[in-house]
Amino acid sequence: MAVAPELRFSIRSYTLTVSAHHHAYAQLVLPLQGRIDIELAGQRGRVGPSRCVVIPAGELHSFAAEQQARFLVVDLPTLPVAMQRLETPFVALSPGLQRYSEFVETQLQQKSNPDLIRDMGRLFYRLLEEQDWQPRLDPRLQRAVQHLKQDLARTPSLSELAAISFLSVSQYKTLFKQQLGMTTGQYLQQLRMEKARSLLSFTDMPIAIIAERVGFQNASAFSRRFRAHFGLSPRRLR
Repeated sequence: MAVAPELRFSIRSYTLTVSAHHHAYAQLVLPLQGRIDIELAGQRGRVGPSRCVVIPAGELHSFAAEQQARFLVVDLPTLPVAMQRLETPFVALSPGLQRYSEFVETQLQQKSNPDLIRDMGRLFYRLLEEQDWQPRLDPRLQRAVQHLKQDLARTPSLSELAAISFLSVSQYKTLFKQQLGMTTGQYLQQLRMEKARSLLSFTDMPIAIIAERVGFQNASAFSRRFRAHFGLSPRRLR
């Protein structure tokens, strides 16, 4: 396994005055409070908490932020491979990475132990490598995807999801397949299996309850699907 590069964390605030610069290292700007307007690579965006700005090394960027805004800034010598192929510098963070960013902020404010900060940086880099950096979804599909994720026990109909997306069913199906590379059913199944694996690995919740949480009324049917997806049974994983 490759060793994660050394990262440098800092907590910063900016001003309403527009500034511009570039630097020899890559940088991530993760809003913790408030929003920042930033322009780079010919794209302009405003991002707040749960979003991230990815600034490649040497890229000139200009920015201005709201008063009282606060950001976790991460300087790193190289971006993970998946982040080097992003179509946009403005990306969403997974809930886990957002919570970890908040944890890093708390630790930086309380401790300055170099070994601890180095270890936090290594874990942060691993989380960046593990995140699914999907291309920016059409805003209409973002509503449907969020709806799917809200309750994995439900199986919304295509007509329901199309209505949320302000599309016809045929338009919705075509756009979903184009942007996510799979059908809605396949995507929902993937979400369910990943959630089930997490619950099996890190909780003592009974398998029957986990099955219900991810949309299966029958634990046996859940076990068969889980085995087909991961190659081992839920009990074996646990």
